[in-house]
Amino acid sequence: MSLKLLIAVSTFLLIAAYSSAQTQRIVLLEEATNASCSPCAAYNPILQKFYSSHFGGVISVRYHAWWPGINDPMYVSAAADCRTRINYYGINYVPFYLMDGEPMGSPSDYDAMVAKMEEQLKVPAPVKINIDSKITEDSVLASVQIIGLKKVEAKELYLRVAITQRMVSYQTAPGSNGEKDFPEVLRKMLPDAVGTAIDSISESDTLHFTFSTAVNDDWEFGDLAVVAWLQSDVTKEVIQANIDFPTFIVQAENESFSFAEANSTKKLTYSIYNRNNTPIQVQLKIKDLKIPSNWNYWIETEDHQDWHNPLVIQAGDTLHFDVTIQCGEFGAFSAQIFAENLDDPDFYGYGYGYGFSNYLTVVVPENVDLLFVDDDGGANYEDNFLKLFDRLKIKYVCLTEDNALNLQKQFDLNNYKLIIWNVSWAFPAFTAEDIDVLTQYLDRGGALAVFGQDVCWDIFDTQGNSHFQKAMDFFQNYFDLSYLNDDSKGTGIAGVNGDPIGEGLSSNLSRTYGFANFFPEEIISNKGKSKVVFKYNNGKFAALRHDAGAYKTVYFGFGLEQIEQQSARDSVLIRLLKWTANITNINGQIIKTPDTFFTLNNYPNPFNNSTKIHFNLPGSAQVHLRIYNSRGQIITQWQKTFTAGKHVLIWNGTNQAGEIVSTGMYFIALTTKSNTLI
Repeated sequence: MSLKLLIAVSTFLLIAAYSSAQTQRIVLLEEATNASCSPCAAYNPILQKFYSSHFGGVISVRYHAWWPGINDPMYVSAAADCRTRINYYGINYVPFYLMDGEPMGSPSDYDAMVAKMEEQLKVPAPVKINIDSKITEDSVLASVQIIGLKKVEAKELYLRVAITQRMVSYQTAPGSNGEKDFPEVLRKMLPDAVGTAIDSISESDTLHFTFSTAVNDDWEFGDLAVVAWLQSDVTKEVIQANIDFPTFIVQAENESFSFAEANSTKKLTYSIYNRNNTPIQVQLKIKDLKIPSNWNYWIETEDHQDWHNPLVIQAGDTLHFDVTIQCGEFGAFSAQIFAENLDDPDFYGYGYGYGFSNYLTVVVPENVDLLFVDDDGGANYEDNFLKLFDRLKIKYVCLTEDNALNLQKQFDLNNYKLIIWNVSWAFPAFTAEDIDVLTQYLDRGGALAVFGQDVCWDIFDTQGNSHFQKAMDFFQNYFDLSYLNDDSKGTGIAGVNGDPIGEGLSSNLSRTYGFANFFPEEIISNKGKSKVVFKYNNGKFAALRHDAGAYKTVYFGFGLEQIEQQSARDSVLIRLLKWTANITNINGQIIKTPDTFFTLNNYPNPFNNSTKIHFNLPGSAQVHLRIYNSRGQIITQWQKTFTAGKHVLIWNGTNQAGEIVSTGMYFIALTTKSNTLI
């Protein structure tokens, strides 16, 4: 393989320098990974989701490490360059990512990636980097131009140039973690991983560099890209970067989170500036749309083009468009405003969906008693809650964790009788700001319920992302909770007799987050003030509630979505609303307490041959009675119409086939058209 470096005034035609105001910083995202690294398989999809949704704001190079799998073919193909860059940053575990040279750790937090990118995009770029490449089946020729917009103060500057393959795919996984598709893989650095030293850059300086190399047999030449960046070896800061491909960002002329009055119209404005020297094509899309049933929205471009069709933006021009939201009486509208990059039919146009996103939330916070905080890392487990709320016509506001924090800066959260904070299985579970906000809310008389697996592990274990004293104190004091074990070994739950939330409820626990990711945690009362709501089928404590007089809290050591039975999930939420905040006006009817709807008990209990099931109906109704075992399986059931008053059914301890059931714990569920008691 031949390699040559020419530093001279290039005869290649490059685009003219723009002013500083016209030059957008482009953030460099680097990652160390390996095809046999199990955490890489878990976290890389999060990183790639961020990258593909913010391409143009960020560009990327991925280095494959020589551990834990020594034969990672992408490392073997570029061993010297990968090793040099990984050692340059002192990376000692994978996956590990950096943004503009700043170490960020494992790519587990999508929101943290977005926040860091947005922070970097606000920093003015002192230089502009232009790249033009000619890539054939045999060779890569790259011309790089650096234009000084103002004096670069950083010292020990190096220009670094990488050839990447934008997607390396295998029919079978090349390592042990199951990954088959690997984006933005480093193939070679030019002239090497050390780069090209640059003494200094002042305003109006223009530097030209030309690099060339042969194409290796294992490279897909039609899928190659050239990435260049300017970096200081004193601080390792990446000062500016670019790729040999047209890019853009979506610029918002408003805050991503905004308030609106009930039944009003909100208009928000966006723009896309074409900073390239050729026209670009974009496709506007609305993704991750969450809109209340009585709200509406529409998009209008400045020149009244149909936004559903691809839009062409000439070099140096700007596309302006508005998103208008018609608000209802209460609730929150959220969406991802996505501009897909359509300019590369060899890659980006073939379903990868690369482009730039801007996020939008409009909230009407008044007129409801319930705030639901979606903190599940974008997994959409909130649907398990919201579908029930919608079905029962419960009024609520649903916001992501970061937007809940935005809300409390301008709105009194104690207007809400209850906050449900759903973590599911995401990390970090809580930040210091979260704890501060919730502490103030409870001190002023609120009610809080937390759902999620490994929430306490994340807080109390030294390896957790939420491990700090304020969080530990908060859960020990406000929930009267002590954390015992990451994995209780329980596979089902059963409500405690007499508990207003758990009584009579039982269900298996599903492996919602993956077969190997099953860690329902064990907890216990800290000072004996909290009450047990649910126990696991091995007797360990699964959920606690605490009535402190001034406030109420409930903690579930598992995710709601892990409760297999839909009826049990529904009952948990309905009873939770009642006990914490007395939210009882559901679907235009008042939820009655069990003894005013009907009394459901059996005698004798326990029983030998048979037991009598007593219940009382306030009016005539068709009644469906089911008996479940401790695993949530239906043993037998009856359905019959009864008149108002007291009734008795006898169960002789047999299943639907007439067989005598084994000794154990059984649960009774009585359902009418409008009510359920379990």
